[in-house]
Amino acid sequence: DPDHWTNQNQFSLFWSLPGDGSGIAGAYYKLDAAPTSATDGVWVAGDNLSMIKDIAVAGDGAHTAYVWLKDKVGNVDHTHYATATLYYDGSAPLSPVGLTPAPDNWTNLNLFNLNWSNPAELSGIVGAYYRLNSAPAHAADGTYVAGANIQSLSGVTTPGEGVHTVYVWLKNGAGGADHTRTATATLRYDNT
Repeated sequence: DPDHWTNQNQFSLFWSLPGDGSGIAGAYYKLDAAPTSATDGVWVAGDNLSMIKDIAVAGDGAHTAYVWLKDKVGNVDHTHYATATLYYDGSAPLSPVGLTPAPDNWTNLNLFNLNWSNPAELSGIVGAYYRLNSAPAHAADGTYVAGANIQSLSGVTTPGEGVHTVYVWLKNGAGGADHTRTATATLRYDNT
């Protein structure tokens, strides 16, 4: 938990207890590599333990957690483990690449489309923010448009005639967004 990408480096693991005559005394867990011995992991004691909380991973990415149990008479076998994947992405996406408005010159129609390419992103891009005429002050300081791997915005309008700067920044699947990682483009509208 969580069982999806997150920007919080704190995980919990839950499981159902197997039948064991003496009961479960606790569990071992190890991250990113299978255990090589019965005690090759972090020991967590607990009478019939069925969860471990507050697990942190070593960095961004998908991390495999290995869990194996020890019973109350000391039986433990590191080859009888269960696994789960912990997905951590603590970094907000980089700026959109090659932000281009359409039309990209003066127009008498107040309707613009914006196109770009997404940077590489572990948890994927799930939405984009945009703001006109002034840089955003915080991560959600703009209009949000959701979309898996979104790479365009359509129907953007300006508040009036003139030259307008549009700022675009991205949100990833772990909920990360950074308003300082914007791309900008210029929208030019003249209907007079």
